Amino acid sequence: MERKFSLLVSEGEAKISARALYDLGFYTVGEAVFAEARSLFKNFLRVLSAPVANMDVLLERQRVYMDFCKNPTLVDEIEKYCCRAQEFYLNPFGKTFRTVHDRLKYYLSNTLALLDLYDEFPRVFSKFRFDSSVLGEYRQKPCGPLKNELERLASLYTDTPFSVNVTFNNGFKLKSASLAGLQPTKKTLASARNRKKREAENAELPEDSIFFGGNNMIYNVANELKTSMILNLCQNISSINSAVKDFFANIRAEAAFYEAALMLQRYIEEKGLPLCMPKIDCRAGGGIFAKGVYDLCLSAVLAPESIVSNDISMENGKILIVTGHNRGGKTTFLKSVGISQILAQAGLFATAGEYSCPLYNGILTHFPSGEDDSLGDGKLAEELTRLKQDFHVLRGGGLALFNESFTTTTTREGSEIGIDVLRAVCASGSHAVFVTHLMELAESRQLIGSTVSLTTESADSYKIAEGEPLADIYAYDML
Repeated sequence: MERKFSLLVSEGEAKISARALYDLGFYTVGEAVFAEARSLFKNFLRVLSAPVANMDVLLERQRVYMDFCKNPTLVDEIEKYCCRAQEFYLNPFGKTFRTVHDRLKYYLSNTLALLDLYDEFPRVFSKFRFDSSVLGEYRQKPCGPLKNELERLASLYTDTPFSVNVTFNNGFKLKSASLAGLQPTKKTLASARNRKKREAENAELPEDSIFFGGNNMIYNVANELKTSMILNLCQNISSINSAVKDFFANIRAEAAFYEAALMLQRYIEEKGLPLCMPKIDCRAGGGIFAKGVYDLCLSAVLAPESIVSNDISMENGKILIVTGHNRGGKTTFLKSVGISQILAQAGLFATAGEYSCPLYNGILTHFPSGEDDSLGDGKLAEELTRLKQDFHVLRGGGLALFNESFTTTTTREGSEIGIDVLRAVCASGSHAVFVTHLMELAESRQLIGSTVSLTTESADSYKIAEGEPLADIYAYDML
C-alpha cells in the first residue's frame, strides 16, 4: 500500500467561495436528481467544492470519468469489494474475549482475511479496458510478506512453544520484545506448569533460559509481560486493519462521485437536454466561449422545450456586464455559466452544446443573501464583508459571478462600489460576469477596463446578447 491510489487524481485544487454551490442552485439540482440518494449527493458536492486547476490532472480526471461511462458496471464492482472490507470489524458491538489469546486470534483471522481481499482487489480492473492511466495501469504491492509475519503470530494462541527476546531499561521497564523462534514440538513449558513441581524442576531447558514456574511473584510478572506483549500486538494489528479499511473507504467515496455524475448525466439525457465534454483552453487572456449554455436548475421546474439557452463569448472583454428587463433571464444566464464551469473543472461534462474555458484558480459568487433580521450593520455592510472574505479566491486568476450586487444603497454609491470592485477583478487577472440594474455602472464601463455590455432582448425571450444598456428599463417593464 505504498502507492497512493486515487480515482480523483486530486492535485492542484482551485478555491471556491463558501456559498458558490448554493448560489448557483446545485441544491435544487440535488432535490430533483438525488432525492433517494442524499449521501451520494453530499459526496458529489464535496468533490465539486474542490475544482481542479491543473491541466494534466483535469485531463486525466476526464479520462477516468469517460472510462466509468464506457464501463457502467465498474462502480458496482468497486462497491462490492468496499462493502465487504467494512465487514471486518475488530471490535463489533457486544463482542467480548475470554482471554488475550482469543482477542489475538480474532484480530489475526479478520485482518488476514481483509488482506486477502486487498490482494484480490486488482481483479476488478483486469476485467475492463481503460484509456486513463489511473485505472489502466493500476498496480499495488502484494501483502504476502506482511501476511507471513501475521501468520507467524498465530503460534501465540496454539500449542507450539515460542521464545521471546526481551530487553529492559533501568528500573526493569520494558524496552523491547520480539518473537525469537518457534520450536516444532507439542511438549510445551505451559504444560509443565500443570505438572508436579518436581517434574517442572527436572525439565530440560536451554542453558540461557529462565523458567518462570509455580505460583510466585516472578511468574506473575512474566505472565503480565506476556499479556502486555499480546495486547500490544493486537493494537498493531488493529492499525493495519484500519489502514486497509481506510483505503477501501476512500476508494468507495471517490467511486461514489462518478456514480453520482453518471446519475446526473442520465437525468439530463432523459430530459433531452444537451451536454458536452468541455474543451480546456489555457491560452493567456482566453475566457469562456459557449454555445447553447443553459441553467440546469430549470430542469426541475420547466419542461425541456421551455428552457432557453444562450451563447457566451469573452473574446472582446474580461468583464461581461449584463443589464436588461426584470425577469428577463439575467440571473439564469449567470447561473448557467457558473454551473457549467464548476462541472467542467470537476472533470465532468458541461451543460451546453459546446463549451470552452480556461482553468480558473478560484470561483467566486456574490449573490443577495435574502432578508436577515440579524444583520445589525445593514445589508450593504454584510455584502461588503462577505466579498472581503471571499475575494482571495481570485488570486492568480479566477472567475467572479455577481448577481445584483451593491443595490442595497443609493444608485450612485452602488455604482461607484461596483466600478471599484470590477477594477480589482481586472487587476487580479480574473474574469467576471456582473448582472446589475445599476445603469450608471453599465454606462461607465470604460472606467473599468476590458468590458462588454450584454442585455436582454426582451422581457420574455430570456435571450442575452451583446448590446448597449437599455435606457428607461423600468418604464419598459411597466408597459
